[in-house]
Amino acid sequence: MSQPDWLQSIMDGDAPEAVEIPQDLGEVTRLATALVEAQDEVKAAEAELKQRKERLKNIQERALPDVLVTLGLTELTLQSGRKIKLKNFVSCSIPADQRDEAMNWLRENEEDEIIKNVVSITFAKGQDELAQEFSDYARRWNHIGEVDLEQKPTIHPQTLIKFAKTQMEAGVTLPDELFSIHTGTKAEIK
Repeated sequence: MSQPDWLQSIMDGDAPEAVEIPQDLGEVTRLATALVEAQDEVKAAEAELKQRKERLKNIQERALPDVLVTLGLTELTLQSGRKIKLKNFVSCSIPADQRDEAMNWLRENEEDEIIKNVVSITFAKGQDELAQEFSDYARRWNHIGEVDLEQKPTIHPQTLIKFAKTQMEAGVTLPDELFSIHTGTKAEIK
C-alpha cells in the first residue's frame, strides 16, 4: 500500500516546513491503531515466551531429572536414538547491591585473581583531539584531571561460576549474602 503524498514527503525527509495535512486523518488513525495492536502483540509474545521458558526449565531441571533419579538412571537412550543425560550444574552471581562487598571479600581471602578491572574514560564533546592523544599515549597520565575516569572491578560470569564450583569442590562455603549460588541437575538431550 503506498503512502499518502504528504506522509511520503515527511518520510523521505524532503517535506516543506509546513505540511498540508488532509482533513481526513483516517490514515493516521489506522496507523496509530496498527501501532497499538503491534505493541500488544509483542507484549503477548514476550509473556508467552517467558511462560514457555519456565515450562522448559521445569521439565529440564525438575520433572525429568526427578523421574530419572527415581528410576536410578543418569542416562537413557530413547527409541528415536536421542540420548538423555543428567548433568549437575552450578550457577553463581553477585547481587548488584553487594558487588563492592563481594570484591572486598575476594581480596581479603586472596581470591582476587578472578577480578578484572575495566577503566573507562569519558571525554567531553569537543575533546576528540585529547581523546586521540590519550589513546596514543595511554601510559602518560598528564591529562587525567581533564576527563571523567571510572574504574570498575568486574568478574566474567563464567569465571565466577568456575570459581564457585572449585570452592564447593574444596569444601569452602562462600558467603550467601555476597554470592548467589544455585546448584542442581538438569537433563540434556542430544
